[in-house]
Amino acid sequence: MSKTSLELYQQAFDLHYNQQRIQDACSLYKDIIRQFPDSNESAYAALQLEKIGAEQVVGTLGGNSGVSIWVILLLAGNLLALAAIGGWHYVTLKELKQQIRNTAVTVRKLDFTVQEITDKEFARPRNDATAAGDVPAAADDAGDERE
Repeated sequence: MSKTSLELYQQAFDLHYNQQRIQDACSLYKDIIRQFPDSNESAYAALQLEKIGAEQVVGTLGGNSGVSIWVILLLAGNLLALAAIGGWHYVTLKELKQQIRNTAVTVRKLDFTVQEITDKEFARPRNDATAAGDVPAAADDAGDERE
């Protein structure tokens, strides 16, 4: 009598976790996937194979755990530096926008002041000989000849 997918999965799980016979468990997980592709146990077996593969990758990297810690620290440091640069950029951009607004207000005020000064200058009577009512010298000479 052949075993059900659940019985095979229980056996593979026991080999994997209780007996630490990883190779035998992998073979049994693969058998479950081939024999019962539509069962829930097939999906669980695939997950277990993925987990074993991930554990093996971590195991090869974990042989020198100092390297993985340095990689994590380096990554964390880079993320902190990136966050600091982003914060600096945000503050700088905000200050720049405020300076642009201040400059625009100053230019408008200067334009208004120059306009007022210009309007007053042209509206004021000129302070020269013609404004005082004096006749230019050439006109006086011409009047003397008539006498």
